[in-house]
Amino acid sequence: MMKNSLLITLMALCINSANAELWVITNQQSNVSTLTPQQVSDVYLGRLLGNNTPLQPIEINSDELRRRFYFALTGKPLVKIDAYWARLQFAGQQKPPRRLADQTSVIKSISLNQDQIGFIEANSLPSNSGVKVVLKLE
Repeated sequence: MMKNSLLITLMALCINSANAELWVITNQQSNVSTLTPQQVSDVYLGRLLGNNTPLQPIEINSDELRRRFYFALTGKPLVKIDAYWARLQFAGQQKPPRRLADQTSVIKSISLNQDQIGFIEANSLPSNSGVKVVLKLE
């Protein structure tokens, strides 16, 4: 009986974690206050060049979070996003967003750099972190 209740609890936690909202964040001092999903998609897919790119995208080195993020933005699976970036890199056109180890590293980096943008799970943002939420993705 104890094993069954533990298993049910663990399954519920996994389901809640998999469905957790993702937040797109920038530095607290950034001039950007809100962004649309299309604007974030353009930044993360390297579609804004030159002076039109006010923010440098960074990612978490987690295929699961990247999968959820890109699917929420584009409706495409991560394999297609990775193939897109592989083509751009092979052609020498652009490099994909820089990846950091975890959500804490993303928050810290963005809090120290006004020109960065990143994404995290909603429940991982501590108060007084030096960042602000500019888009919420479900």
